[in-house]
Amino acid sequence: MVLVKSNIEQKEWGLVNQFDDIPEDHIVRFVDCFVDEFFDDSIDDDLDKKPGRAIFPKKILLKIVVYGRIDRVNSTEVLEDMVKNHRHYQFLAECLKPSARTIRRFKEEYGYLCGVIMESTLKYAKNKNLTDFHHVAIDGTVIKANNSNYNILKLEDIDLILDLLKLSSDDIDAYLKENKNDKIRKSAYDFLKNTKSSVEDKVSFLNKLKDVLFESKQSSVGLVDNDARWMINKKNTPEISFNVQAAVDYQSGLIVSLDLVQDPTDTNQLIPELEQIKNNLGHYPECVSADYGYWSHNNLKFLNDQFIDGYIPNQKQARKNKGKKHKNPYHKDYFEYNEEKDQYECPKKEILPYQRTYTYENKSRRLYYTQKCKSCLVKNECTKSNIKIISEYGDELEQNMIKKINSTEGKKEYSKRMSTVEPVFGVLKKQDNLNELEQRGKEKIQNELHLMASSYNIKQLYSQRKKHQKENTLKQLRKLLFFEKNFQEKFPKFTLKIMIFNLPI
Repeated sequence: MVLVKSNIEQKEWGLVNQFDDIPEDHIVRFVDCFVDEFFDDSIDDDLDKKPGRAIFPKKILLKIVVYGRIDRVNSTEVLEDMVKNHRHYQFLAECLKPSARTIRRFKEEYGYLCGVIMESTLKYAKNKNLTDFHHVAIDGTVIKANNSNYNILKLEDIDLILDLLKLSSDDIDAYLKENKNDKIRKSAYDFLKNTKSSVEDKVSFLNKLKDVLFESKQSSVGLVDNDARWMINKKNTPEISFNVQAAVDYQSGLIVSLDLVQDPTDTNQLIPELEQIKNNLGHYPECVSADYGYWSHNNLKFLNDQFIDGYIPNQKQARKNKGKKHKNPYHKDYFEYNEEKDQYECPKKEILPYQRTYTYENKSRRLYYTQKCKSCLVKNECTKSNIKIISEYGDELEQNMIKKINSTEGKKEYSKRMSTVEPVFGVLKKQDNLNELEQRGKEKIQNELHLMASSYNIKQLYSQRKKHQKENTLKQLRKLLFFEKNFQEKFPKFTLKIMIFNLPI
């Protein structure tokens, strides 16, 4: 195979450069230069040398796909139309006209390049001294998969279909007629009656689904996207979904990592996410903040062992930060802790001193209580026991984290998380339709997430470059005005005129 040759040198309409009408500071030129900086022509060196239809250069297709995402164009059919009729896309395509099928095949076969682009945005930020990635905020969100909650199969459905597939077509119809389809789920019935797949393919696929059920330990599996898992969404209802983990740099607002996981909880995701950040940056961040969903002894120990300054509140602190205290005015949330004296004060101003520590299920517990509860007038409202006992869980690591989050500096550092990672999810959901995934399968969705992160980061870098250029221009302008003022003071008989053209403000 050979590469399709660029048509960029062709002269149209008698112009020296047919794309002179595109401003030099337009984002499309930034995308073009960015991809050229981090990818050279060797990207196509692994082409199959066998005869065949010429293919389009990967760099050009990558530019089209990335700019399309920036331009909120994701459909390959629309991208095909754009490279034929839109100046910006023609500029990136170098006047070539790849079809929708070509672009779609590129995304399927070389989607991993979107991950390389995302890593390149981080290198660019480092090279330009835009950030040192000191503080990274981590968060996760549940996103609905491209699979209906009803289009599922349970283990009993799979076993029934496997048994029916052993029968002839007439016997299957007789069984279904006899049972009036009462013993078979609609999704299972549709799968069974599907004539596009052979019996062998169906058996192989069903055995794969059985393995998925065994590994996931869930009661059912999606028939369309069997990589998805049942998770509780923000409406507190179960839904076939994925868990998307994001890590965002506080200083630059760049996405450091955007990963798809099948685990519905965030607790087990902190360490893998930190490893992914290290893989993307080449090192761990010095400081990490995350919400209480990531609170666990293993996570705190990992942060301590890797000398990472972590900020993770426990559930009580998280409720307090959100202003969501318990309705009962005598709940633990209303007992104030005095760190210096290591004691609690109840709403009635009684002191609950530290009494003892014990271990239960390999977890350390510190107990605070007083015998004065027995004579308290509101004891029945406060506790059903004879005395109110405040239990603090965790060893020295947990206690140190609680103290750190309660400190003035800790509150200031942790507050950065909300303004760092949560707005990114908001932008991706609103502009990139992250609320509901279009792709199916973990690998394809991960590539799409990397494409989202790449386009987001490039827009951030472009905006920061424009801001930097504006600041430099204003500095130069102030210098010129200062020079003009001094000149007029020294030579009042002369008149100095300063003319400025193409001022990029």
